[in-house]
Amino acid sequence: QELLYLFYQYMLTGGMPGAINEYLLLESTLNVSEQHQLILDHQIANLKEVYKESLYYKMLQIIDSIDAQLAKKNKKFQYSRIRKGVTASQYSEALRCLKKNRFILSSSPITGEQGSEKLYLYDVGVLVSKAKKNSSSDKLEIHSDLYKGFLENYVAQSLFQNGYELFYWDSKSQAKLDFVLHRGHHY
Repeated sequence: QELLYLFYQYMLTGGMPGAINEYLLLESTLNVSEQHQLILDHQIANLKEVYKESLYYKMLQIIDSIDAQLAKKNKKFQYSRIRKGVTASQYSEALRCLKKNRFILSSSPITGEQGSEKLYLYDVGVLVSKAKKNSSSDKLEIHSDLYKGFLENYVAQSLFQNGYELFYWDSKSQAKLDFVLHRGHHY
């Protein structure tokens, strides 16, 4: 129980130094969401300074939809959920810039199929705070698809930070593996 409690606290806090300091200072997650919002706002402002406006807004749309995308049963990123009629090719440059800046993490199918990525935010704590802000609930429902998305984001973040490229496998909704490790020439 204690280990589950600590993991739950980590899911709420994440790994950003400002959020961790806030948690340690108050010994509570009470103000951690505010720290996450400050961090996210600062990073988004940096993107606005570097990229042209049209590209910036596309990046912002991707970031804004990640929590809703991870709340779905099928965690593949669907560009049509950003706006009706939108395709992956229209957002490919924005996605490339977000990956380059390590703002998001991307998991590709081992089949190499283009436009079927799963996207994750760089920090699970920021993701949880972002989702809570967009939700009417303050609690994480452990059996919800969103919570499963948080767990998947946590695993993706951990694998990426340990030097692994992110891949997944599915058999067109028959079976799936959320993470497949690539070593040498083998999965």
